[in-house]
Amino acid sequence: MPGDAAQHGFTRWKFSSGLAYFLAVFLVLFPKGGFKIGSVPFTWGYGALGISICLGALFLPFRDPFRVQRGTAAAFLCLLPLQVLLLYSLAANGVADFGFALSDMVSFFVLPIAFLAIFPQFLPRVSLDSLLSFVRWMVFLAAAYGIFLFVWRLVTGSYLEIPYLTVNIGDLGTLDDKFNSRPGGLFKLISTYNNGNQYGVATLLLLPLFDLYEANWFRRLVLRAALVLTLSRTVWVGLVIYEGIDVVRLLIFDASFRRFSIRRATMFRLLRLALTSILVVGMTILFSGVSFLLDPSLGGRAEYLENLGRIAVLPALPLDNFLEVIYYSALSMLGIAGLAAIVLLFCSPLFLAGVFKELRRSSIQVAALEGLVLYIALAAMDGALNYIPTMAFYWFLWMLFLYARNQDNNSRKVEFAPVKPGRITADSGA
Repeated sequence: MPGDAAQHGFTRWKFSSGLAYFLAVFLVLFPKGGFKIGSVPFTWGYGALGISICLGALFLPFRDPFRVQRGTAAAFLCLLPLQVLLLYSLAANGVADFGFALSDMVSFFVLPIAFLAIFPQFLPRVSLDSLLSFVRWMVFLAAAYGIFLFVWRLVTGSYLEIPYLTVNIGDLGTLDDKFNSRPGGLFKLISTYNNGNQYGVATLLLLPLFDLYEANWFRRLVLRAALVLTLSRTVWVGLVIYEGIDVVRLLIFDASFRRFSIRRATMFRLLRLALTSILVVGMTILFSGVSFLLDPSLGGRAEYLENLGRIAVLPALPLDNFLEVIYYSALSMLGIAGLAAIVLLFCSPLFLAGVFKELRRSSIQVAALEGLVLYIALAAMDGALNYIPTMAFYWFLWMLFLYARNQDNNSRKVEFAPVKPGRITADSGA
């Protein structure tokens, strides 16, 4: 009956939306909540991802296989060389660490299929503006809690831990062992991510979307304060690069459509870029001294360059962790071919945005592209690739970049036009 069909459609819409909001809570706000199976963490967010993938895959046979859009096909082609090399390494060299090898396979096989093939079919059943506005709140709450925890640690000398929620029960009492200390008795802001670098990198990926939906200057300031208090050079440099990317986008727009007349808004962003750069240098000196800023070892990363040794063309080492400097790690573990493959993947959003106009039509797509481009730089410092939830955020941005062109509630063509902060907020009165 028509009524039954309508009710069935409404139920599927509610289930899809409910699952999407659950994922937002346990990937963005509580990404580490869960337990461990052996040495492998099982989190509520990734568990829900697995359930979503299995349920969503049931609907794939009903989709027209010939209606794959060209941007998605191009994305899979750019990913394919890395997938082939990972499978080759697995067959030829084996595994060095099961947990990290599993993370590699999830990051480059399971998550791309989920976010580029399975989840997009449910986007019409979810109000993307409402979902992204909700994600904006999760990002803010994680930042606010992070600042609270940072102060709590300074005052009490210990962390406030909520097992199964803010910390994996298997990591209870071990937060001091997760490389969060800094000279002078300081500790990084870790929020619910248990590590300052991981929190900073993951949050930077979502920062362009946050700025798109957040119009309130105080909440934007809280987020940036949290990122500064990570006491991570990677995060600080990432903040500067993000502001630089935004300035470049505006300058391109001015040059293309204003006959090289620089608008006041662009000048304001240039000033903000300069102030952010000064803040990063100033905070570095204030918290850790000039020696930290000029540390020649780059926090121990400089030794990677000294340990390259003989470089193989094809993968020569067992599958293991992608270290902080992802490009070095790909070169070491997967050879020259692996470095080329991962550079191709990370840089492909830029190429695709230039080739396919439909990938830069909405402000959501532009924000997602900014996050993907930012990760190109973060991967050269500390990409936190193997750690939850970095790659889930990365492939989520890919999905928005490819599929959100018709989801913006201001559907006019925007390309690289300036976007007013909070312009498309679904609940701008909040």
